[in-house]
Amino acid sequence: MKRGFLYCLLLFLLGLSGCRDENVALNRVGALMQSSPDSALMLLQKIDFNSVVGEKARARYALLYSQALDKNFIDLQSDSLINIALDYYMYNGSDEEKFHSLYYRGRIEQNRGDWISGIS
Repeated sequence: MKRGFLYCLLLFLLGLSGCRDENVALNRVGALMQSSPDSALMLLQKIDFNSVVGEKARARYALLYSQALDKNFIDLQSDSLINIALDYYMYNGSDEEKFHSLYYRGRIEQNRGDWISGIS
């Protein structure tokens, strides 16, 4: 019984450390975004999206990645990534997070040449 508890505790702590590392990396990316968007993009490319745990962290990753691509003049035409951020932030985010999600969704529509979809 005691051994099972220790294994569960160990797995729990390992899970927390993994989340912490990703959150630290996302914080670093956020800090770099304005001054060095190329470095921010490189850091994001090193993070496996499937390893990002939790809706909030996945939304943050999706928004930061979309922002980094745009700031590096890489025209994204697929909205699948920004929609993750948009779906989360429209109901759970701050006004700033909603604004940025909508802005980068609009940039994708602009890249596609689809001026009408961005306003609907």
